[in-house]
Amino acid sequence: MKKEKKVKKIGLVPKLIIGIVVGIIIGTYFPSKFVEILVTISNVFSAFLSFVIPFIIIGFVTAGIADLATGAGKLLGITTAIAYGSTLVAGSIAFIIASTLFPRFITSSVIDKIGDPSAGQLSPIFSIPLEPMVDVTAAIVFAFMMGLGISALRNKGKGEVLYKFFNEFQEIVKATLSTIIIPLLPIYIAGTFSNIAYAGQVWNILSVFWKVFVTVIPLHLIYLLVQFGVAGSIGKKNPFTMLKNQIPGYLTAIGTQSSAATIPVNVECAEKNGVSKQIREFVVPLCATIHLSGSMISITCFTTAVLMMNNMPHGINVLFPYIAMLGVAMVAAPGAPGGAIMSALPFLPMVGIPSEGGLASLMIALYLTQDSFGTACNVSGDNAIAVIVDRINSIMFKEK
Repeated sequence: MKKEKKVKKIGLVPKLIIGIVVGIIIGTYFPSKFVEILVTISNVFSAFLSFVIPFIIIGFVTAGIADLATGAGKLLGITTAIAYGSTLVAGSIAFIIASTLFPRFITSSVIDKIGDPSAGQLSPIFSIPLEPMVDVTAAIVFAFMMGLGISALRNKGKGEVLYKFFNEFQEIVKATLSTIIIPLLPIYIAGTFSNIAYAGQVWNILSVFWKVFVTVIPLHLIYLLVQFGVAGSIGKKNPFTMLKNQIPGYLTAIGTQSSAATIPVNVECAEKNGVSKQIREFVVPLCATIHLSGSMISITCFTTAVLMMNNMPHGINVLFPYIAMLGVAMVAAPGAPGGAIMSALPFLPMVGIPSEGGLASLMIALYLTQDSFGTACNVSGDNAIAVIVDRINSIMFKEK
């Protein structure tokens, strides 16, 4: 019998990098007609993405909030509050660091070089008038209303039909993301970069973003030190020992790029840290969907950089409401590939960035190329929370 050769699939990050390189080559060396064709494809994809975005909000946020109906009573509320607080703190620290460091290399001369992002770029050959069925604001309000309503009903033993409906709706959205949106992202990114290259702006933009990228990864690691330092002081454990125990979970998250796939390994890490069985099996899976400190650090840094590059307002009064909203909206987003950045897209207009177009696709490209590190920071922080909740649990419910 002939042995079948296993074909290795190219991962998403390499595909995105290939898309960026191909886009730059086409925009720099190919005739404008080639660029126009790629820009047209990107434009059609962008229209479809705009159509899907409200459904992403309804699918993820409704089901995510509804899921919070189940759990261990007070511990559920405490864990959720700590996870949300950690995500807010992560975003705030990222904003402070970005506001301090980025002006050193995003100077007025760089801003002048980049100029108007659309200047000199080509328009698509044609466009499809595909309008979203529901606008983003309506989708947000509806998702919160239904999520909270279903959560309240489930606490009374009702609402299971609606709960199942929105969970199955979420599965449809996940399938759309994994079979259409994510596979076509490299082409979308290629179209964006070909247009930027054609306009002669690509190297000015990339000269800024590689520095932003280099800032984000160390910031993840620093925040993990902070999280485990706090957890160690509360749980009376050695933070460096806990960080050492966390290495398998961190590496698994980098390899799988999935919070869900890392849960079994992360539970084992929590066990090594001395977290009780009841707490580790409750907190780790819950925080895998509601604790997004790493993702928040990345998105905040990239958003701040884009605002600075385009000479747009980027103060705390602009960014903090955005961070606070994302902390809630990204609930359950890690269930889908690139879920965090997809959940963030509808809220970009809060800071003045359109949800579709060149700036949004830059955000997507940047975020996804470091997504595995953001995921690793997310799940590692989950175990710091597990230690804190375990300590609170032991104080609240001391065994006689």
